[in-house]
Amino acid sequence: MSKTLVQRIESFLSQHPEGKFTAKQIAEGVIELDPKWADSKKNNSKNPKIKNGTKDDLIEQVWAELGANKAAIEKNIRIAVTEDRPRIYFYVPQSSDIAVSSESDPIASTQRFYEQDLYPLLTKYMLQEHGVQTKRINESKSRNSKGPRGNEWLHPDLIGFEALNASWQSDIVDISALRGDSSVRLWSFEVKKSVSQSTVRQSFFQALANSSWANLAYLVAETIESKAADELRMLSARHGVGVIQLSLEDEIGGSIYIPATERREIDWSAANRLASENSDAADCFKNILTYYQTKGHYSGEWDEPPEID
Repeated sequence: MSKTLVQRIESFLSQHPEGKFTAKQIAEGVIELDPKWADSKKNNSKNPKIKNGTKDDLIEQVWAELGANKAAIEKNIRIAVTEDRPRIYFYVPQSSDIAVSSESDPIASTQRFYEQDLYPLLTKYMLQEHGVQTKRINESKSRNSKGPRGNEWLHPDLIGFEALNASWQSDIVDISALRGDSSVRLWSFEVKKSVSQSTVRQSFFQALANSSWANLAYLVAETIESKAADELRMLSARHGVGVIQLSLEDEIGGSIYIPATERREIDWSAANRLASENSDAADCFKNILTYYQTKGHYSGEWDEPPEID
């Protein structure tokens, strides 16, 4: 049975799991992946421009077909597509690609706490060390309008709000606003109890999928296995997602293990999708709007951290 174009895209991306590709690069990739299919498509085309044209003409045709198949591509849970232009395609690893088992994973089996226990710890660390307020994004508050698994890897665990102008004089705040300069920085966090050699790729790409819309995207964990560290550095250098390591015993509560690469502009299309699906996220962005409307006099309701000594 002949593969569909969507299946060919998935096949190409699965062979380049660390890559991020534009639609044109995807078109070039699927043609290079199966030259016989490409030749057959060219020779059987009813379009004389394609049938008698060059390889570049065929690439243009496949590129156009990607746009026509946008809905089908977005339904494929192994393919992630960004909302901003140009759209970027990347591979979402399957759980079966990575052996995830609390029995076989020595880190997971020794942790006697829940992921949720790390949320207030992260809230405290971010406020105390970075002046960032956070809000928990609860997946259970999503509408799931896209159907089963339609919002898979859409939600970060927490969103962070950093007021860059918190200590500025009022005239400087006004000048910045008149110039249209950003006075806030948004952070996004995907939290895991641990990151091991067996879970590193799944954890990282989940953070990439649900957090890269923000100025700063972070994967957060209490335990990071040494064998996973090199993989995290390589993935971070390629995709820009940073890593924060929390500590249940350290007085400070955490540290930036790998700094994130700052994105200058927010991906507002992705932010809108998140706010449209989840009421916690919608409330978070309302807080940010309030901050702008009141010129920083009120920033809305954010999560309360544990008492800071």
